[in-house]
Amino acid sequence: MTQYAVISGEFLDNMLALVRKLDESITLFVENDLKLRRTQAGNSPLAIGFQQGTIVDTAITRFDAAQTGAQKFSYIEVLIEDTAGSCRYTLDASDPSAAGRGHKIPAGGSTLTIPGDENIKNFKIVAETGNTAAFTMQGFF
Repeated sequence: MTQYAVISGEFLDNMLALVRKLDESITLFVENDLKLRRTQAGNSPLAIGFQQGTIVDTAITRFDAAQTGAQKFSYIEVLIEDTAGSCRYTLDASDPSAAGRGHKIPAGGSTLTIPGDENIKNFKIVAETGNTAAFTMQGFF
């Protein structure tokens, strides 16, 4: 390997100071740029499709707003209230069962984030046998 130059001393100190000043300027731009913040705010997920109710052990609950296909959702937030009994859910369009099929949500409440339009359409939830669960769901696109 051929050495072409050695950077040291005052030149290196000046370059380091310049890089630090550039880093500071970029940080201020990103943190304090009103136009950038407005763009970011304008592109934030928009909440639509609020749903509220009770999950029971005799019927499957789905996110109704996703079932028509008229709206594509980025994700939904599912809040199972802290007074809820245990539940089961699936994301692959198969049916969960009150007797134990599906991913378990333990009693006492949980929050689920379900990403992706197809997963949201396929999301199904049911209370385990003998349980009920108050819930809210909010879609975002």
